[in-house]
This record gives sequence, C-alpha cells and structure tokens, in this order.
Amino acid sequence: MLNTPLPENRYFEGFYIFGIFTNKQGIYRVLTLPTNQGSYMIAITVELILFNKMPSSSSIQFLINNTYYGQIYSDESGLVKTDKLFLYWTDNRQSATYNDISYTNNVYHTLYLYANITDTFVIKIIGNFSDQNTGWGLRGCNVYSGYCPINCLKCEEKFNCLTCQNGYLKSKWGTCTQCLGSYQQKINSTHCLEDDDETNYSKYIIKEFIDLALDNETYPEYKLINANGSNFLKGEGIYYSVWNSAWRMFGGPFIWAQAKFSRNINIENPHYSITISFIVVFGPTFPDDGQFIFSLDGQIQIECTSYQQAEISIQHKQLHNTSNILIEIGCLGVNNEPISAYCGFYQHYITVHQCKPNCNSCSNDQNCLDQNYVDQSNTCQDNQFFNQFQLQCQNCPFSCMTCTSYQNCLTCKNTFTNPQQGCICTHNQYLEQEQCYNCPQNCNQCINQQKCTECVQGQFRKLFNNECICEDSYFEFELLCKKCILNCIKCSQETSCEICQTGYILSESGICIQQSNTYYQATLDKFLECPVSQLCNPCQQINTQCTCGDMIISGTEYCDDGNQIEFDGCHNCLFSCQIECTKCIQGICYECATRGWYLDISMPQNYVCKEVCLDGFVVGSEKCDDALQGTSICRNCQYYCRSDCLECNYANGKCVKCREGLIGENNYCKNQCGDGIKVYAPDIPFNEECDDGNLIDYDGCSRTCQFQCQNNSICDICQYNKCLHCVNKYQLNPSLNRCECAQSCQLCELITGKGCLQCKSGFKLIDNECFTICGDSMITSNEQCDDGNLEYGDGCHQCYYNCESQCLECIYGKCFKCISNYQVIHGRCQQIVDYYHYLNPTFIDTQIQQNEHTQQFYQFYQDYEYNIYLNRISLESLEQKILLHIQQNEIVYFTYLYANCNHSFFQTDLQITNYLTNQQNYLYSNCFSQTETCPLNCITLNKQEGSKINQIRDCYNQNLLISYYNSEYCYQNDFECLQNCPINCQICYQDSCILCQNGYYLHIINNSCHSICGDNLIMIEEFCDDGNNLMFDGCYQCQYQCQEQCIDCQYGKCSLCQQDYFLDIKIERCLDYTDCDELQGFYYNQSNNLCFTQCGDSIKAGDEQCDDGNNIEYDGCFQCLYSCNQYCIKCGQGDCEQCQIGYKKHNLDCIPDCGDGIILDNEQCDDGNSLLNDGCTNCKIDKGYKCQILDSKSFCFQCKSECSDCEFKNGQLLCLNCNKGYFFSFGQCLKCSEHCQECSNTPNNCTICIIQNCQKCHNKEGYYYDFDQKKCITKCGDGIMAGDEQCDDGNHLNQDGCNSKCFIEKGYNCILNQCNLKQEKIIQYFYPNSSTSNYLQIKSEFDFQNSCTKIKINVEFFQNNEFNYSLILIPVQINKTNQSESITQFHECQIQFNFFKTITEVNLIHLLIPITNNSSRNLEEEEDIKEIIITPKKQVYYNEAQKAQAQTVVSTSNQLTFLLQLIGPLTILFGGLNFFWTILDILTWINNFYFLNVDYPLNVKLFFQKLQWDDIFNIPEFISFNQPTDTYYFEAPPKFNEKNINPLLINNLQVFGCLIVLAILLYFITLVLIKIFEKKFNQKKQKRQGITVFTICYQETNIQTQEQQQQPKEPIQERLSKLPRFFDFIIRQSYEYKLTFLSKIISIINLLLLDIFMACILQLTCEKKEYNFMVTINNFLAILGLILILVMYKLFEFVSSKHYILLDHFIFQRKYLSLYDGIDFGNKIAKKYCYFNLIRKIAFIFSIVMLYEKPVLQTTFCCLSCFINQAFLLYQNPFNSRIGLIQTAIPDFCIFCIVLVSVLISIDDMTNFLSFDQKYNIGWFIITLIGLSILIQLIFLLIEFLQNLLTNLRGLKQMFCR
Repeated sequence: MLNTPLPENRYFEGFYIFGIFTNKQGIYRVLTLPTNQGSYMIAITVELILFNKMPSSSSIQFLINNTYYGQIYSDESGLVKTDKLFLYWTDNRQSATYNDISYTNNVYHTLYLYANITDTFVIKIIGNFSDQNTGWGLRGCNVYSGYCPINCLKCEEKFNCLTCQNGYLKSKWGTCTQCLGSYQQKINSTHCLEDDDETNYSKYIIKEFIDLALDNETYPEYKLINANGSNFLKGEGIYYSVWNSAWRMFGGPFIWAQAKFSRNINIENPHYSITISFIVVFGPTFPDDGQFIFSLDGQIQIECTSYQQAEISIQHKQLHNTSNILIEIGCLGVNNEPISAYCGFYQHYITVHQCKPNCNSCSNDQNCLDQNYVDQSNTCQDNQFFNQFQLQCQNCPFSCMTCTSYQNCLTCKNTFTNPQQGCICTHNQYLEQEQCYNCPQNCNQCINQQKCTECVQGQFRKLFNNECICEDSYFEFELLCKKCILNCIKCSQETSCEICQTGYILSESGICIQQSNTYYQATLDKFLECPVSQLCNPCQQINTQCTCGDMIISGTEYCDDGNQIEFDGCHNCLFSCQIECTKCIQGICYECATRGWYLDISMPQNYVCKEVCLDGFVVGSEKCDDALQGTSICRNCQYYCRSDCLECNYANGKCVKCREGLIGENNYCKNQCGDGIKVYAPDIPFNEECDDGNLIDYDGCSRTCQFQCQNNSICDICQYNKCLHCVNKYQLNPSLNRCECAQSCQLCELITGKGCLQCKSGFKLIDNECFTICGDSMITSNEQCDDGNLEYGDGCHQCYYNCESQCLECIYGKCFKCISNYQVIHGRCQQIVDYYHYLNPTFIDTQIQQNEHTQQFYQFYQDYEYNIYLNRISLESLEQKILLHIQQNEIVYFTYLYANCNHSFFQTDLQITNYLTNQQNYLYSNCFSQTETCPLNCITLNKQEGSKINQIRDCYNQNLLISYYNSEYCYQNDFECLQNCPINCQICYQDSCILCQNGYYLHIINNSCHSICGDNLIMIEEFCDDGNNLMFDGCYQCQYQCQEQCIDCQYGKCSLCQQDYFLDIKIERCLDYTDCDELQGFYYNQSNNLCFTQCGDSIKAGDEQCDDGNNIEYDGCFQCLYSCNQYCIKCGQGDCEQCQIGYKKHNLDCIPDCGDGIILDNEQCDDGNSLLNDGCTNCKIDKGYKCQILDSKSFCFQCKSECSDCEFKNGQLLCLNCNKGYFFSFGQCLKCSEHCQECSNTPNNCTICIIQNCQKCHNKEGYYYDFDQKKCITKCGDGIMAGDEQCDDGNHLNQDGCNSKCFIEKGYNCILNQCNLKQEKIIQYFYPNSSTSNYLQIKSEFDFQNSCTKIKINVEFFQNNEFNYSLILIPVQINKTNQSESITQFHECQIQFNFFKTITEVNLIHLLIPITNNSSRNLEEEEDIKEIIITPKKQVYYNEAQKAQAQTVVSTSNQLTFLLQLIGPLTILFGGLNFFWTILDILTWINNFYFLNVDYPLNVKLFFQKLQWDDIFNIPEFISFNQPTDTYYFEAPPKFNEKNINPLLINNLQVFGCLIVLAILLYFITLVLIKIFEKKFNQKKQKRQGITVFTICYQETNIQTQEQQQQPKEPIQERLSKLPRFFDFIIRQSYEYKLTFLSKIISIINLLLLDIFMACILQLTCEKKEYNFMVTINNFLAILGLILILVMYKLFEFVSSKHYILLDHFIFQRKYLSLYDGIDFGNKIAKKYCYFNLIRKIAFIFSIVMLYEKPVLQTTFCCLSCFINQAFLLYQNPFNSRIGLIQTAIPDFCIFCIVLVSVLISIDDMTNFLSFDQKYNIGWFIITLIGLSILIQLIFLLIEFLQNLLTNLRGLKQMFCR
C-alpha cells in the first residue's frame, strides 16, 4: 500500500522536487519504453534529496514490476550505503523549511541501476523512515538506453554495435561511423575499415590537416625544395590555408602553384609496409597540363591532375621496412597560378604496419623473419581478454570466468550468474569479499546475513526490522511458521492465544470465542455487527428477504452499499474498482499500475485512478496528450482553440470558424493572404502589412502580404518598401502604401506602369485613363447627374444640375420657386393654366386617358391609396422583374399626380423602402410642418396624417376636383401639414402612427410610441439607457441601479461600498479586492485595485516580454521589452535571430562577423577566414603584414624579407624600399655582399662594413661573422675544431664526450673530434650470506691488492666516531686453463663494519674505491675514484649490558634444552609423557615465531635463535643437500636463513624420518620379545574361531588376540607372576606398544605437523634458479607431504564423526587414541576441536610463509588463527578434565599474546612509534610468556613424577619383600 498524501511540487535550490515523503510513504510510476532495438538493457537514474539525513536503519527501496532491484539505506551506525545500486554522485545541499519543519542536514544523491526491460513497466520507490522529521524528495527520474553506442540500431553486447543506423557503417571497435574520411574505406555494405585497422599492429604515426587546428611544430617539417613562378602570396613560410571553412589544408589558394616540398619521417619500430592517405584539392581553373606529383624515397608513386574534379581521394600502400622515409610532393605546371589554379591536400594520414612485438624483421604481421625471434605473445588465459587498444591480455572482472572485454562477460565464476549483466549474484544472494553468499533461511533477498530485504513467498512470513518473522496468526516452531488456534491472531504456541481476531474475545481457557451481537460472514472471513432489521437479520437466521442493496452483508455478498453505481467500491454486492486499478483490496484501489493512470488518494478511503496528464498517452477522458506543457494544440490534455477562433471543434482541436479575413488552421486562425482583407491574427507570428486581393509580387503588396516597392515608372519614391509618391496616371493609396489607378478603373496594371486596362461602367478608356460618359443615364463619381439627354433646363445638362430659366430657386436640379405665372410641378416650372373647363367628368376621364402623365399614374397606381407627401409606394405591389430592374439599374422613378394644388407632380425619393401598416402597403416620404386644409375635401394636408388623396375615381364620381382658385390659402407657405399625430410619432396617417421617432417603438394596439430601453438613447421617459438589460451594472430597465455591495448609490454610480470591497472611482463600482501573487511578479496597487508588474524584479509577469533585473540596453531585455542589438534586423524574444549583413550573433549581441570578408566598425581587415597569423587575425592586421581590398575582401600579404615596404600589383608583389643589407636595383632588392652591412648600387660597394676593416671570416676554417662584436668567432657544434675549442663533434649535446661548449668531458678521450668513453671497470659487491649485515665483500675485474686498503667509506647521517670498519684482502686463485700456465692469484676485498648506533636503510653507505694500480696517484683525483652507494640492512645497536642480558637468555635457553633432554627419558620410566609431549608442541610453536618477519629485540632474537626444539633429540644431520656449490641451489627467505633453514624438503624431514624409523625399530623389538615369551610359555592349544564384539565392559585380556585360546589363562598368568618384576613390566609394555603402534605413529606426525607443512610450502614456493632431478624429486615429495596432511585431516574428521561409545572402546583407542586423547568425546562440539586445531596449525604456517613479504598481514593472520582457537576454548571446554584445559589453554593463551605482540612490532617496523626501551621490554614480556607456558607443563610433569615414583617404590617394596 502506498500510503501517501498528494505529493507537492516544492521549489528547492532552483529546481522542483516531488515530496517530501516521510515514514513509509512512496511513489510509483508506469513507464513505457519506445520501440528501439538500439538499447542493450536500460539504465535508470534517480535523483534524490535526503532531508535531515537518513536515520539509522532506514531505507528507500526500488522495485520494478514488484521485483526488488536495490535500495539505499542507513546502517546501525548511520552510514549511508547502497545495495545493488550504483551511487554516482553525492553532495550536500542548503537548509530549508517546509510545513514548519526545519531541514538542515540535506544530502543530494544520484543513483543508477540497470534492468533488462523492453516494454511497459512499473517503478516503485518506497521509503521506510523511522523519524517523522526526516524525509526524502524526488528531483528526477530518467531512463536511458543502456550500453549501445551512438547511431547504433541494435546491440549484440555492451558497447558493441551489431547493426548501425541507416547511413552509418560498423567500425572495428564496434562503433558506427559514416566512413567518409580518406583513411577509411567501405569493405562491404555494413563495415568500414580504417588504415590502422588492417592488422593488430597497425598504428597511425601521422594525422595532419584533419581539422582547423594549427600545428606550429609540424609545418616546419615540410622543406621547400624549389619554387617557380608565383607562389606564397600571403607571405614567405606560409604554406597553409583553409578549405571549405572546415579543414586546414597544406597549400591552397594564394599559396601553392608551382613548388615542390619534401619531408623526412622517422619510423622507430620494425615494420613491413606503410599506408599513406590524403585528399588532393585542385583550384577551379587548374590547367590540364598541370600535375600533382607524390614520391616516396625518390620514386614517383602518384601523378594526377584535376580532370574537372575539385577533390581526389588518395590511398597508397607501399612495402617499406627502413627506419625513415622521404616524402616529396609537388604542384607542377607552367600555367599554374596561386589564385585559382592551385594545389593542396588535407586529411593526411600515414599508417605503419608493424611487425609482432620483439620481431626485428617480418614480411607481414604474422611471418617474422628474425631468426632470434621468440614468440612471447602468449594466448590469453581463460580469465583474460585481449585488449585491442593496448595489444595485451588483461584480466576479466573478478566475477567473470571468461570475457570478451571488461564490460562483457561470457561465463561466470562459481557463485555468480547472469553474464549479460556482468556476472552478478542471484536475487537470493549477497556479495561479500568477491563471493556470493546465500541469504539467511526464509530470506529471498538480503544485503548481508543480518539484513533481509524480502522474504520467501509461501512460508507465511513478513519482513519486520530486516528479519523475516511469522505473519499474524502464525508462530515460530522449529524454523517453520505454524498456524495458531482458530481465530487467533497472535500466539507463542499452538495451544494458547494472546490476541484474538476482530469479532472474538479471549476466554479464560486461552481460546477465542465469538463476541455477542455479531454474526460470521464467510465471504469476508470475519464477524459483523448484527443489523437491526425484521426482514433480513443473519443473527436471527432471517435470510429469506435478504437482497443486494439492503445495506446488509449476507449470504454470498462481499459488500452492500445500497446502490448500483459501478466502480464506487461495491457493485452488485461484490467488491469493484475501476478497470484501471491493478491492486483492489475490499473495494479500495491501492495501485493504478496501468499505463497513463495514477492513484489519487486526496480523498481518504476513496482512492480513484485518474489520468496522468503530460505522459504522452491518451487515456480516459483525455482528448490529447503530447507530453508537453502548454503546447499549441493540447492544454491540460484537452484540445483547445486559440483566442481568435470563434467556433472550435473540441473533439479534434480544429478551429471551424474565424473572424472575417482569417481562416482556420489546426486550432488557430491565420491570415488568408490574397483575400483582400487586411487583418491581424494574434495567434501566429505572421502579420499582414497589406492585402490587395491577389498573390502577385511587385504590385505594391507582395504575395506574402508585405509592403513591396513597385516599378520606378509607377512609384518614384519608395522607402522601407512603402511608396511615397506616384507618377503619370497613378494615384497614391495611403492605406496600401502603393500607387493605383483612379477609382473609375476596373482593371489596373500595377507592375509595368501601363496604367488602366479596363474601365468601370459609365467610363470610357482613353490612353489608359478612364473618362466619364455624359448622357448614358449613369451617374458616375465625376457627374452630378445624368438624365440620358443633353436637353437644357430639364434639371440636368452636361451631367451637371441645371434648372430652366423660369426657376428662381434651383437645388440639385429641382426648382422650388418659379417666376410669376409659373408654378412648380415636380420640380419644374410650368405655366399656370385655367382648369375650370376640365370639370366635366367626361372631359376629366378623357384627359385621364389621354394625358400622358395621368395615364402613367393611373396605370401604375390604380387601386392604391397614395400619400403624396410620403411619396413612396409598396415594393410588394410591383412585379419582381420591375423590382430587380430597379435595384440593378438604379433607375430613378417618378410618380405623378394630376391635382389641382400648387404641386402637380411630386418626385419620389431615390431610395425605395417597404413599410407595412394597417395591413396596407404604402410609400412614404417627407411631411410638411404645418397643417392646412384645402377645399373640396379632396385633399387634406395635415402634419398628423400627411396628405390624403382619395382615389381619383372617387373624386371624379363626386365631381370633386382640386381647384387652384378656391384654395389660395391652401397653397401659401407650400402646403405645410397639421400636427395631430401621437406623441413622439414621426409619421402618421389618419390618426394612426406609422413610424415613431428615433428611440421609440410603435405599439400598434395602443397607437402610441414608447421609448426603447436598451438602445443607448435616453428618452424623456428614461433615467438611463446603457444598451443592455444587465442587473447591477448601474442601469437596469432604464432605471438607475447599483450593486448589492454599494451603500450609497447616486444616479447609478456608487460612491460608497461595503467593507471588504473596493470602490473603483473611474467606473464607480464595487469590486473585490484583487489577489496579487508577488512570487509570480504581481504587486497590489491600492489606488486602482489592480495587480501591477515591477520591471526589474527579475520575474517575467503580465505584459512584460522579459525581465532580466537590470536596465541595460541591448542586453536582450530593456525596460521589460525584448531588446536586441542595434544591428539586429530580426529580433525574437530578446534573442537576435538575424543580424545585419556583416554582423553575426554572439551571445545576445550582433558583432562584426570577422571572417565574412566585409570590413565594418573597428575591423582593420577581413580576409574571409578565421585563420591565425595569416596576415589578418581576428580582423586585425598582423605585424609585418599589409592588407588591401581584392575581390571585395581583404587580401593580406607580407613583403619579402628583403623589402621594408611593398605593394601587390597585377598579381605580383613589388618592393618599394629595401631593408638593411640590401640595395634597390630595377625594382628588386638585391643582397649586399657578406662584407657589407649596408651597400649601394652594387653588392660590394659597402657603405657600412660588417666586420672591422671588412675582414673576411672563412666558414670552412670554423670562423663566422659576429655582427655584434664585429669580429670573426668560432661556433661550437659546426664539426670544425677552431680557436679555443678542445673538440667539436658537430652537436650541442652533453654527456657524449664533447659538451655543448666544445670541451672534453671527463671519462672520455677525443681524437679528431671523435670522442669515446674510457673503459669503465665494473665493481660488484655482496654479503657473504643473507643472514649477516656486518660483512661486505667486493670484487672486480682488476686486482684489489693495491686498492683494498685505500678504500674510503662514508655513512650518511653517521659521524666518524659512530662506526668503524676494517679492510681485509682476500686472495682468490684462478685455475689454470692448460698445463703450461701456472695458477694465478687474484685478490678481493672484504669490509667488516662495527656500528655504534642503529643503522637503517636511510643510512646509505658510500664506498670510494681507487680503480688504478698506480700507488703514486693521488686518490683525491676524481677520475681515479669509483663511488659505489650501498643500501645497508637494518641493524639495531645494543650496548654491552644489553648484550650481556641477551647472553644470559642464551645460557638459559641452553640449560632448558639440557633439562628437557634429561627429562625426556625419565618420562618413559616414571610417566608424564603427555606433559613432555605438550612441552615439545610448545617448543615447535616457539621455533616458528622466529620466522615472523619482524625485527625482534636482541634478547628475544637470540633466545629464538638458540632454542631449537629438535636439539632435544640431538639427532645429527645425516645428509646435507642444496649447498651454495650446487647448481640447483636456492635459498629460503632471510629469516629462515638466519635459523639455517634449508628450503630443500629432504633436509627438513630428517628429524621426522629418524623418529619414524625409531618407532618402527622399537616396534620390531617388541615383536621379538613377545615372540620369545610366547615360544617359551606357550603350550599346545586348539584354536577356535571367534568373533570379537565391542562391549562396554573391559576385561583383563589385553594380551589376547582375536583368536581366543582354548586353554585357560591361569597358567600364563602364573608364569608371568613368577617372572621378575622388571621382565614382567617389559613384556606387558611390549604387548601394549604392539597394540598401540598406529597411535604412536599418528602422535609423531601430529607433533611434527607444523614442520612438515612448512617444509612442503618452502619447497614449493621458494624461487629456484633452475630445475634438476633433485628439485623435481623434492617437489614430488612435498606434494606427497601435503597429501599426508590432507589424510591426517580426514583421519581427524573420521574420528570426530564416531559415536562416543566406539571412541571409548579399548580396541578403537589402541589405534586412534592419540588423536583425541584428553578430549571429552561425549560432547559433539568438543570432538570438532580435534581437526579444528589441525586447521589452526595449517593456517598459521601458511600465513608465515605465503605472507612473509607483508609482515603486518603475516602477523595479523597468524594472530587471527590463534584468537579463534582461544575463542573456541572460551566457548566450550573440549577436554575431559579441567587439568587438561589448563594444560592446553595457558600455553595457547601465551602463544596468542606473543603473536599479538608480534603484530605490534610489525607495525613499529613501519612507523617506529615504539622507543628502544619499550621494544626491549616487550622482548622480556615475550620471554616471560614462553617461560610461563613451559613452567606450567613442568609443574604438572613433576607432580606426575612424584605420584609415579611413590607407586613404583611401593611396587619395589612388595617385590623385595616377596
């Protein structure tokens, strides 16, 4: 269960961490690996922060798919360790405080592990912390591909690619390369071979021009042989250039055209061939007759020319075996020139294919031609691999048995497994001392024997405090977990319970009984409380009406929550979790290990699986998940559209509707360039500057909708792509910033300047311009009117408004007032006519039919009422075609009315509209402002109703017609109307309002006008109108209204708000106080209740584009706006994306681009490259160079060395002035002669001489000019001996006979400048034997007869009085080679030292030995003295008193030896042999103490040297092999030599052999005695076969054999009793010895076991000069000795395994009692002491010999073996008596103390921390311990002596008395 609250993202040290986790909290995550075969296992790195240090015994475990993979833990001491994890990095972190807990001791760890996982997996990180105030946080978890190289598609093993990605080939080393170099070749479709991969012994010796690096040491190696024509335009000595800005090239442009170079290369190691690879480069105009020539050792190998190829790759292999090679390269051709017809090469590799190691000559890498060659390239051992880089065998990792590399194991050593992961321990093992050990029983995984991490499944155990204990309801019994009694949760034994399960109580009898008022539910296996129900009550056995959903769990139900909601924990009365839940326990989800889901535990006991957003997987309710925060299409794992999108499809994140001018693109809107609508799209970075409705360039608006200059014939002034002035027929459009044709043009040409190509209707195209057409009845922008004719006075003439001459007031072609006798009819002046004669109806009807105007009126408006003042007619009354005709042709219609009033005709409005009122359609127009009534009731004019004219038919039928004469009053003031309409009515008819005034709406039923609330117009009835109907916005339903939070409201404006609200004075409203997050950069402004950003606080917030915390301009951010360098032309978010031409990006600035060939700002030059020292370095002119512009960039050059000033002209360098030593002649500087410092006109015309008097110095004689001293001098090293030179060997080397100053060095003879070393005589020194340090012997090839006594000796850090020495001449005879020669006597010298203080290795001894036999020579001359420096052996100085004490110890040792020699035979007579045997065993230990490689004090050293335990037997040395004169002679280590231990096995086994021989001899003697006795006393007897059965009872039948005698025994006993007491004793002891012979032999072997094992080890391990038969035999015997020891071990093991009854039987004891004598064999542990003691002895001797060179380890391991023995004795007494324990334990304790003190002395030998007196006193302590151990045995021995003596005396008394 992951019991953790929702983790928090905490900001810590600049990063966000996930945590803090405490106690047993943790986290898990489902991860899915991409399908990638290029990963060979995966590596998982985890970054953790441990807060307040990890408490002791705490841990953090890592599980993958619920499998333990390791942990980081703290042991009992608080030390942090890891198990199966790799700790990569550890660092301390700063203090922090979270949730009121201060974390001060915080540590950062980076851990990683490897796992063989290829698909989806679950990783869990679970803590186990014991302190609430400590915890941990997760900073990051990353998954990497494991061991695969880069660009690899699939791996076969770690770091070795099997298949490379497309475009890459596999190399020899298992990596992937593109194989494009000159030194590489594609050998097949998958592999690439480099030159040095050809053999195992191929090696690059030259790798040049492989990048832009400048190698100032390599280039001088190229020597110029000759040059013709023009070369080296950049200056003399500059032979390199840059190719393609990526390679430094030899030669190249301005360098190499007609020249030849050479280079000599030395090759050290023997070889058989070389491979040379490079790429040749030719200039673009390299001629066909030009050549590139490559030669080796004077032989041309390659000749090539360009053949239109700029580059040619060359790879040449040549047989070669000499120590040097001469390379010559030439660029030849008379037509070559250095600017564009040049040569060059780069990627120059030379590979040497060497012979095998130690081979001096070969034909290939396998065939060695050297006769003296010995193949030393042994094949690698099984546990090694061949390192191809170092060409040698190297050891595999300690866990690998075989491997191919250090990373890849093939097979594993014993206890290790899984070579794929590098041979590791199995999951139920742990690693310790390079071995895998099994975890403790019941533990599946562990760290060590004490700390378990996982228990074995199925054994009813759980992990608690690193141990596997029994689970609840189980108890421990004989290493198994047994079940407690029924319903018990905790018990210690099966019959008694301590704690019962829930629902049970513990009874007095110790069993668990059911609680009252509960019932048992079998599906849950627990008791539930009885329900209160009459329908379903399991407690009362009422189950008939129990149903799912009754909230009572019964029957087969597991739960019952009373609903049918799925996935709420209980569904259909069964536990139910979400499908995504992977660990559901009783309806509660504890784990969502499903990809894309996580467990939300924010609600206790209601854990649910939720989608993991930003994990890259779309699951559940997620619509998208691209694993990116705030991407352009997916936000919070849901599709969304940008702000400019009006309608979004959230199912796929597509915008389906945008603003006008924009189109949908994914989830945003973008400009549609070419739609003619210029619009800004805020969601994309592209903005339209213009949009002219097309995608044509150069028409002023480009195809990308950016301003663009037009042709000069259209726009003559254009700046920043915007036109400012147009020419000819074009006009400037300021909105598009371009030139266009006039508006009358339908098709305008905007690119070439042709003007208008097509005009609009009503215009005529003349010379590409549009002119209006007057008289076509179409009014254009240039016309006031166009009536289709050219008549004057009809209102329009020549397309301008015009009235007739009778008109007095003409407005827009309509006359409003005429002269006298004329009246205005339809805007025209017409003569007044008398109409009385028209009253006749017939006439009227006729006139109506005949009159043109009245006929039109009648036909058009018949059956319709017409308002002459509204002057409009319903469009619905017209036919559709007439309507379309009206709309399309904009025809102006007139309506006419034949009337008797002032205005006969009325012109309609130009605009025709539709209006509906009283279910009748009318046309409306203007109304008069005054009410007048005309007579005859035919026309009524008033303001309220307008003018109503009855149908003409009605007027006619009533004989009513308007009469002008009867209506003079009617027509004055131009028919003004009456105002009888409703209030606020604008137009009414017959007392009904037709149209209300603006701001009012018509209520048809009430015939009234009401104000419109919400139209933003405040009428008289309204207090306010804000255009909406929102409450609390100040105006609601056109009445003032404030917010509820307002206390004082004035005219909809709040002047006082409630508390906790802010009054915004500007909008006079109450607002909530704004919450501003200062951590996010928002600060509160009390004056306006707004959050404001503070520029300069380093927090980007609000509309700040950036905030860098400063006010520095051009640093990327200035005044919180992105700010780029002033030379930046494209700035993106503070980073300059594009600089002006000539500048480049550098950090955030635009700086001059040095190397682009453009000189800007402070650049002195720019030659278009970045080479150093080529004349223009970093755009500064190099010293000695001049630069000028050539081909738009700088060309820098050096004047020739003889020129002080020059110029580059016509492709050549011309000198202008000459340097000193040259004179100017015909444009060249020629050198003066060697006599002249300066000259003029000719070389010998000196103006200033170099040498005084112009003396000539002859170089051939060794004299040279010295211009400073102005004289001739000699030059040491020229090979000519001149002047004061003693020699001159042609070099300036010292130690070669002639030093750098041309003086002969000591020890050399020089003749004719050839110096040879004087023959030096070799002097050897040695110690006569390895055990002495006071004697030194020297010898040489010369005789010491005259030199020995003259030797001088000095000792470093010694005064002369602190040592002395004596010189002894030793004669040596040299045998004669033939009979005629006499024996020659030769002398060596021996030096005997006496030191008066301690001497160590730092006190070096200096011997000054005369090497001449001339006694007259002075020895102080250095050349006659040979100095030898000797490192002495350490020797401690002891004074006389200490030496006397040591001699006393020696004397005591001798007396002890004598005493033991005396006691030995007595023990045979008087008993106590076992104590004597113990003393011998002690002495064998003491004898081996001396072999500990420590510097014992003198007293102990002498004691050990003199006390030889085998001296007690005083057995002489019969044989003596392995002497210094023997050819096979070899020595033991020094300590062994000091005790005269010969390492040859046969020498060390003489005592053992003698004792065995004596035992066997004694055995035969006893057999003889028994035979004599039996022959004398034996009578005839019949034999009968019997079976001897081991019995417990012991009878006095010792002398009987297995064949029992028939005769009674009394006669023999009687005969024995009659013998003398002495013979009776002898016979009985003989029988006893015969029967116990095997036991005696075993006891001897056991006694000498230490010596036998040491002799075998010395024989096998000591270094031998050569092997012969004697050494082989002894090696074989040593192996037999080791086998004997193994047999002894098996024998001990055999005896220890037997039953104590058998061990107690007399027959078994006769054979093996010596192996367990004194042992309590009834005790199993005590019996093991038998072979345990044997192992201790073997370990002791093994440590002494094998660890001799490491004294501290030697003594430590010896001490450890002794300590284990002491621990055994303290733990268990193995002996059958306390005396036996004391007899053994005290000596063993003394031995342990002595070895422990020896450890202290070994440390002192390294550190010298003990004083001399302290060390000497330690010696006495050791001697005391030795004496104590022997004294104890002697005391017991004397006691047994006395007891046996008394017994024997009583026996003698009886014998004599008898």
